[in-house]
Amino acid sequence: MHNWPVLNVDSASITRVLSKIVRGLYCLECRGRLPDDVKIEVWFSQDQYEHLIVPQLMPYARKTEVAKDILTYWRVIAADNPAASMTWFIFYRWNVFCVATVPPE
Repeated sequence: MHNWPVLNVDSASITRVLSKIVRGLYCLECRGRLPDDVKIEVWFSQDQYEHLIVPQLMPYARKTEVAKDILTYWRVIAADNPAASMTWFIFYRWNVFCVATVPPE
C-alpha cells in the first residue's frame, strides 16, 4: 500500500458530490442549468473498473487532467441532446466512478 491518507466516505456523500460536479460541467459547457428532470446515476468501482468503461464511447470522450495523479476525467456528451452524458472520474489513480446523466424519454 501507499502511504497516502485514506478517507472513508459513505456512498451517498460521494453520489451527491459527483452529481454536483456533473451539473457544474453541464453548466460550463451549455451555459445553463441541467434540467431538473434529468436522472443522474453514479456507479462505483473498487479494483475492477473495466466494467465501467464503454469502449465504443472512448474515441469520442474528451480527457481532462485537473491535477496530475489526483483527478482525471473523460466526458462524452450526446450530440443530439447535451443533457445525456457519461463522465468517468479517476481520483488518485485508482478510485474510479462513472456518472451518467439520463434525460427523460
